[in-house]
Amino acid sequence: MKHGAVIVRGGSVISIGINKNRNHPTMVSSEHIKTHCSIHAEIDALRKVKNPKGATIYVARVNKRGQDRLSRPCDRCHKAIHDAGIRKVVYT
Repeated sequence: MKHGAVIVRGGSVISIGINKNRNHPTMVSSEHIKTHCSIHAEIDALRKVKNPKGATIYVARVNKRGQDRLSRPCDRCHKAIHDAGIRKVVYT
């Protein structure tokens, strides 16, 4: 699956993020894979923008066939989005 996030303010894209692996899963114990081996698209996008306050974040996920899949931000991403001052979250 592919997962992406776009932060928009005032009709302009101010940041884009995608899911990506940081470490190969075999290098981290199994209980830490989910939290230590990937960067979620929302966090990737937030890290690339200086001031996202008041912006809207769009989050989408598609499977290998190009079909939309549920992309609601996880609890950690939701908190990061809220803490950054994002005004609105739109997801597939």
